Amino acid sequence: MKLEKGNTIAKLLTEYLKPYHTISIIGTAKNAGKTTVLNQIIKEYKNTVIALSSIGLDGEKIDNITAREKPRIKVYPQMILATAQACLTECYFDYEVIEKTAISSPLGDIVIIKVLTEGLALVAGPSTITAMKEIVEIFKKHQVTKILIDGALFRKSLASIKVSDATVLATGASYAKNIDKVVEDTALLVEELTLKEVEKDLYELLINERNSLVMDKKNNKTVINLTTLLNNEKTVKTYLTKKTKYLYLTGALTNKLVQVMIDQRFILDDLTIIVKDSTHIIVDPSYMKKLKLTNTKVLVLKQLNVLFLTYNPSSPFGYHFKDDLFKQKLTEKINLPIINVLKDLE
Repeated sequence: MKLEKGNTIAKLLTEYLKPYHTISIIGTAKNAGKTTVLNQIIKEYKNTVIALSSIGLDGEKIDNITAREKPRIKVYPQMILATAQACLTECYFDYEVIEKTAISSPLGDIVIIKVLTEGLALVAGPSTITAMKEIVEIFKKHQVTKILIDGALFRKSLASIKVSDATVLATGASYAKNIDKVVEDTALLVEELTLKEVEKDLYELLINERNSLVMDKKNNKTVINLTTLLNNEKTVKTYLTKKTKYLYLTGALTNKLVQVMIDQRFILDDLTIIVKDSTHIIVDPSYMKKLKLTNTKVLVLKQLNVLFLTYNPSSPFGYHFKDDLFKQKLTEKINLPIINVLKDLE
């Protein structure tokens, strides 16, 4: 469903957020409008009990890169927050500490608080995905309606099904001065996040495998006998032959592994790389473009839920894109609902 006249953000939230319990909001760059999106979602659910945390620090008054004022996170009574102890002095509302945790962060241990009055919050949650999973489990004990996770810059690992049920992506002019680069790289990221799942029979063959492996066209497996592929990428090359149909990775697909596929492109015939989910792809856009040219496909065992894309045509660095042109280019490349973070969320 595309955002058309009369199709408001409230309708989008009703249609797309309602089925999901834990939602992450991630961005392609700072100042892409992620906090604005987060505030609108919070506002839509302010009459229910929702929970919020963040990977990294968010809600600060002054951006630490641009030194300009940025949107604050607005919270409402009944909300549950997980934030670092040191952030409480910057939370301008009444609250009650309902649980202390042993989960550490650069700003001190994480505490769970209940919001008592409307105000502005500084949120700094745990710095690792494992710790965030612990926070999510704590939130669930409090029977919240929704759990919102504010993602730091380009932390698409938050979109993992191990952490969240669905994801909202924000992009904007702050990513780069060239509008076509912003659109192309955003489209590549959306393509990664929404990669198709393998067929059921292939899923069943791979789901319980603990090691990376290759398979031929008859589904004969050869386990890659390495504890980790990190810094062993060239060894993977020895497992790739003309008969190789699938390369299944239990870890991450990286730039170095992509380079192996590029180097072997003349002997590989219709190779498909399979990863657990899209958060296991840690590849620069330039490498993904090259991989696509080799006729190598990438599939996942489990597809992620990307609900919609928001965009900010303005950059804090003094330039902006024409709104209609930016939206048109994004719409031509990306098959998601697309909304202007500054206009459509008003």
